[in-house]
Amino acid sequence: MTAMLLPMMIDCSGSTLRNDELQPPTDPILTVCLKAQDGTYYLLPLSEAGIAKLFLVISDWRRVQDFLSEQEPPEPTKLQ
Repeated sequence: MTAMLLPMMIDCSGSTLRNDELQPPTDPILTVCLKAQDGTYYLLPLSEAGIAKLFLVISDWRRVQDFLSEQEPPEPTKLQ
């Protein structure tokens, strides 16, 4: 699988869930609409596995932010 690189995203303007009654099961379960800094919109289809991994990444990022906010900033190093 190749990595997909996107420019910096600044907004998630919406998402749509697959309608199992109307759409085939091969369609992505969730499609999110992301807005980049330059104003371009990207539709990102996600499978169940993709959603689970994205949730894991976001959860880890939030925990790191909490951890960093509890730590005191490191002392500047002195060159000798």
